[in-house]
Amino acid sequence: LNPIRNPERAQLRRNVVLGRMLAEKYITRAEYDEATQAPITAKFHGAEIELYAPYISEMVRAYMVERYGTDKAYNSGMKVYTSVESDMQQAAQHALVDNLHAYDMRHGFRGAEETYWHAETESPLSHEDIITRLKKVNEIGPLKAAVVL
Repeated sequence: LNPIRNPERAQLRRNVVLGRMLAEKYITRAEYDEATQAPITAKFHGAEIELYAPYISEMVRAYMVERYGTDKAYNSGMKVYTSVESDMQQAAQHALVDNLHAYDMRHGFRGAEETYWHAETESPLSHEDIITRLKKVNEIGPLKAAVVL
């Protein structure tokens, strides 16, 4: 009954609850009418993220869970501020990716990381099977997984 994923079902459930409240005389008929006419206004909201820095985010998350416990870390509404400077972190990430790419180019091809063949028949996987497997490979920044056929 998530009002973001399924607003129609959420509205139906809301109206059932309001109907029970009316029947039990917790609300008046006017309050019931007003509440059932109100639109579902739920909308997605997430944390304000200034910089994509998953390693730092995970480090902070683990610290908060360790220090305050899982429930309080996730549900108490705490705001966490770090001393990470966005422009410096972004420059460091770009330098790392650029230099790893340069290193890789200098050292050449080192063989396949994975082979997309049927082991028993030694025939290639179907296009759909290859796409399914590639979707499971994590992207690293702007780098995308690829297959050489």
